[in-house]
Amino acid sequence: MKEEKIRLLIEGAYAQTPTLPGFWLKYDEFRDCFNELVKNQGEEIVDIDTELPRLYPDVSFEEQY
Repeated sequence: MKEEKIRLLIEGAYAQTPTLPGFWLKYDEFRDCFNELVKNQGEEIVDIDTELPRLYPDVSFEEQY
C-alpha cells in the first residue's frame, strides 16, 4: 500500500477514536479502527505498530513518559 494511503487511513482512524485529556488515544481502540478501515478498503494488511513510528517519528506512547 502506498504511503499516502496509509497516512490517510491513520488520520481516519485517529478522527474516529475518542481522545482523552491531552489528546491521548486508547491505542488498542485506534489500532482496531485502523485495521477495520484497511479491511474495508480491501487492502493488504498493514502493521500499524511499525508504520506509525516510521511515518510520524514524533509519535509518543504513554509508557515513554
